[in-house]
Amino acid sequence: MSVISPSDIAFEGFRLTREKPRAVLAWTALLFVVSLVTLGLLLATGLREVMELAENGDTDSSAAFAAMTKGGPAYLVLLAFGLLVQSVMMSAVFRAILRPQESRFGYLRFGRDELRQMGLFLILVAILVVSVFVIVLAGGIVATIVHSVLRAMGPAGTAIGVLAGAGIWVLGLVVFVVIRLSLAPPLTFASGRLRVFAAWRLSHGSFWRLLGGYVLAFVMYMVVWILAMVVITGIGGVIGLALGYSFSDVGSIFHPDLSSWAAYLTIPTLIYTLFSAALTAIQYAVLFSPSAVAYQILTREPDEGAEANLI
Repeated sequence: MSVISPSDIAFEGFRLTREKPRAVLAWTALLFVVSLVTLGLLLATGLREVMELAENGDTDSSAAFAAMTKGGPAYLVLLAFGLLVQSVMMSAVFRAILRPQESRFGYLRFGRDELRQMGLFLILVAILVVSVFVIVLAGGIVATIVHSVLRAMGPAGTAIGVLAGAGIWVLGLVVFVVIRLSLAPPLTFASGRLRVFAAWRLSHGSFWRLLGGYVLAFVMYMVVWILAMVVITGIGGVIGLALGYSFSDVGSIFHPDLSSWAAYLTIPTLIYTLFSAALTAIQYAVLFSPSAVAYQILTREPDEGAEANLI
């Protein structure tokens, strides 16, 4: 089995955006449309009003609860739509890396691959919830036993008890589970069937390298995001003022008015929405690529370059 290089998998997303600009443009166009469809769903279902009620601290709690209950089905629709978009984008990134010959429509599809990613996401969430429950339950039992021992140690024991009770170890175990299962999406995509526990076996011995690659990719994306926001703020301000908008109008693009189509469909807001779609497209490429490349490396036989048998 080959060895993962954290830097190699971390920068794969940037390589992808550089070498496949047409795909990134297609993803940007899709995500721009998704933003408009999301707004349409908010307005059509009345969910925007429900969100405003929930955010208003002066609103009667019973009225807010009733509004949120009424908006429950709309929330589910919005969550399902978000899961659909995520699965389509994740599959597109995997397709660009694992099946580069399928480049039509910017690698975007909606079929069995995407449906499997949706199902896998729900399975992984269920596993994570169960894992957190078991970890917290077991940790509580252990902490109760250890606490009685630490009390006899005086201040030092108290300090250790506080640190242990802070939940840092719980977070560490949850991260461990997430990283060990992080190869399930590309493995499922490549094999054409749901693969969860095979991903756990595949990632054996590669936890720290995978974690390093994921963290590095995230940090690099945040650097790009900050620089891009500085640029768009400057350029957007100049363009907005040149078109006759005030400083407050230009600043409002970061908090667009979602109360109606007329309030939202302004030139500065649409420009910012398009820019955000481009950044999100890059985000998908940067954050989803490392696991796909790690899968490629770990399933490559040193001599033959064949995929490892994980059945």
